[in-house]
Amino acid sequence: MDAVGHPDTNYIMRGGRMLNFTYVCLYDLLSSIPSLKDNNETVMGEIKAFNAIEVNKTHAKGRLVTRQAEYPGLEPGLADASDFEMSVADREALLKLIAVREATLGRMRIQDLFSEGFFTTNFWFMFASM
Repeated sequence: MDAVGHPDTNYIMRGGRMLNFTYVCLYDLLSSIPSLKDNNETVMGEIKAFNAIEVNKTHAKGRLVTRQAEYPGLEPGLADASDFEMSVADREALLKLIAVREATLGRMRIQDLFSEGFFTTNFWFMFASM
């Protein structure tokens, strides 16, 4: 988790918009924090109660939508993410990046690792917007 702050001044934490079953540490933390509205309830309890209300449930299936500015005339909708528009070279660069130790990267920037075209792919659009 990457929260910063202090108990007296609040915390700020990045994260996904949807809490799913993988946020085990966060759930444990939220289960130990009392609700502001009800001292007999926890923040996690409030989240569960909110999510139990049918109209609050999300039914979103798409994770990547088309960018109309880049696809004139195309209706907004799901973008083709079957290959994320990545070249073989960029796929190889991504695999190498995953496999190396962070210390070996030194002062490299992401622009040093991938082609210029990588930053216009559906993969980059999805990754950068998460």
